[in-house]
Amino acid sequence: MTHEILELTSHQRKQISNNCRNPQKRILARNAGTGHNWHPFTVRHPDTEAIFNDDAAWDFIADHFEGDTPLRWRPASALNPHPAIEMLIDVSNNERRLYMKVGIVFDRDLVLGLSFHYSTEEYRA
Repeated sequence: MTHEILELTSHQRKQISNNCRNPQKRILARNAGTGHNWHPFTVRHPDTEAIFNDDAAWDFIADHFEGDTPLRWRPASALNPHPAIEMLIDVSNNERRLYMKVGIVFDRDLVLGLSFHYSTEEYRA
């Protein structure tokens, strides 16, 4: 499966970013009974070297929606019933990358935290 590059307007990116920063507009897949690979406690912040927690992971994702990080679209599937947006970013000099995936729950105007971990692959099939 290929993942389409997703072009969002600055307004759309800002709306998703706002939802990521708002505890009332974001949920973790592990709390919603949906498949996930959300492990911020295993990732160090590239600027501070501090270990991420859930809130810091959401803020980091929001920062990248507000920036120009390339986005990829992942359609809904049997495992994840909501479409998702993926980001893969360089986070260190040793070529480690961070994989982030956020589900979009359109009918409830929510974001769903699906993945936050070091990547072992560019994008999963």
